Amino acid sequence: QYTEDNVTSAENLDTLAETLLTVGKKINQRGLVMVDPKKSSEDYATGIGSFPVVSLRPSLIDTAEKLEAGTSEDSKSGPLLPTHDTNLFMGAYVQGYVTRIDPRYGAFVRFLDNLTGLVPKLKKGLELPLYGTVTCRIMALDVTT
Repeated sequence: QYTEDNVTSAENLDTLAETLLTVGKKINQRGLVMVDPKKSSEDYATGIGSFPVVSLRPSLIDTAEKLEAGTSEDSKSGPLLPTHDTNLFMGAYVQGYVTRIDPRYGAFVRFLDNLTGLVPKLKKGLELPLYGTVTCRIMALDVTT
């Protein structure tokens, strides 16, 4: 059974997933494919790239459905779910989830296809909930590959 303690650490979350998810088990819920290893050009040293990553987060799924329906085409009508192919711009609102909090830098936010952003600690990145869904505004872009 899911409790708040399940998301306090990656180990607790893994234990919950191993308990609830088995090979071939059908999940009767809408989901969003966050990372598709067949589509992604990234080489994942951790082995994560060999499996798809699916999110069951209602807010991310709702945003994806709005974007697909064309009701949220720009940041004025709703956040984007960016990928490596998205034409991002300063001031755009993007939605993802906090994957790591580092006291030296702030919160690392994961988007589709393993695209990652940073909420600096000076912008209250250390106050974000670990694994929580967040909407962020792009203040700077690093376009290096």
